[in-house]
Amino acid sequence: MSRSWSRVAHPCIALAVLAAPAAASAGDDGARVSLVWRTPEGSDCPSRDEVIEQVQRLVGPAPTREQAPVRASADVHREAEGRWRVELVTWMGSSQGVRVIEERSCRAMAEATVVILAWMIDPEAMAARESATGAGPATPASPPPPRAPDAAAASASPATVPAPSRKRSEVDPGDRITLTARLAAAGDLGTLPGASLGVGARVALGHRRVRLGLHGALWSGRSTTIASGPEGTPIGGSFGLAVVGVEGCGEPAALPVALCGGLELDHLTGTGLGVRFPASASATWLSFSAGLDARFSIIGPLGAAAHAALLIPTRRERFGVDDVGLVHQPSAVAGRASVGLELSF
Repeated sequence: MSRSWSRVAHPCIALAVLAAPAAASAGDDGARVSLVWRTPEGSDCPSRDEVIEQVQRLVGPAPTREQAPVRASADVHREAEGRWRVELVTWMGSSQGVRVIEERSCRAMAEATVVILAWMIDPEAMAARESATGAGPATPASPPPPRAPDAAAASASPATVPAPSRKRSEVDPGDRITLTARLAAAGDLGTLPGASLGVGARVALGHRRVRLGLHGALWSGRSTTIASGPEGTPIGGSFGLAVVGVEGCGEPAALPVALCGGLELDHLTGTGLGVRFPASASATWLSFSAGLDARFSIIGPLGAAAHAALLIPTRRERFGVDDVGLVHQPSAVAGRASVGLELSF
C-alpha cells in the first residue's frame, strides 16, 4: 500500500542510507523546533520546509505546556537496494537523543521523522489527536519520546530517544544476508586475440557493504591469421576462453560502486587454421584481478549491474603453427568488462 505525504506514519517506522547531501538549516521564526535536514542531491525527498510545516500542522500553533525548544539534525542517505536511512539526533534542553530509521522511500522516512518531532514537542497534543482519530499503529509501537527533564535531572542523566520497536519477524535490513544472481554480456581485451564478446554469470552473498561471489564466463570462436598459404588460404588459429573465479567486494560509505579484488582460473584453447593437419593446444593459469562493480535498482528485486577489472596472469602461454610462427600470446595485463541484469533475494 502506498503512503501519501499528507498522511503521517506512527513513530514506529523503520528507515535506510545514501548521501553526499544538500543541507538546510534552522531558524524557524518562532516555531518550537529547529531542524537541519540533509538529503542526497537530486533526490525526491521532502524539503526541510515541508517537514517543519507537517510538524506544526500536527502539534498546532500553541503548546499545551511550557518546555524547552526542540533542536534536531537529520542526515538522510540512500543505501544499496534502494532503501533509505536517516540518522536523527535531537536535543531538548541539555538532553540528547539518537534514533535511526530505515524505510523503502524517502517520503515514508520523512513522515516518521515528522511524528517523532511532533511527539517530542507536544506529547499531550499528539496523544489527544491519536485518541480523537482512533487510529492506532499498524505494529506494536514504542512509547512516545520522553519529555524534557528539569534542569537537575538533565544534568544528572541525559535522556535518549528510544529506538522504534519491530515485529518479531522483522529483520533489520542492515543485518540481512542477501543473495544476488547476475547474467551479463562480457568483454575481454588482452587474453584473446583482439577485443572479444562472450557471456558471463555471477552469484554473490552480501552483508551490509561487503559481498563475496563466484563468477564465470565463456568466449568462443575468436580467430586470427598471421600468414597466407600457397592458394591464399589464411593461416592462423581459432581460440576459446573459459574462466571461473572468486571475488570479494566492499562498498565505500554512501556509494553504489564497490571496490573488488580476487583470483581467477583462465583456460585458453587454440586450434590451428589453414594447415593440412591442424593441431589443438590448451593452457590453464591463475590470474589476479582488481576492479569496480556497480549496481543500480530498476524495480523491486531487479537491477542493472556493470563490472570492470584488470587482470594479471601468472603465465603467458605461446600458441604457434609449425614452420609458420607465433599465432597468439596473452598480454601481460588484460581487461574485462560486463554489463547485465541482476536479481536480489
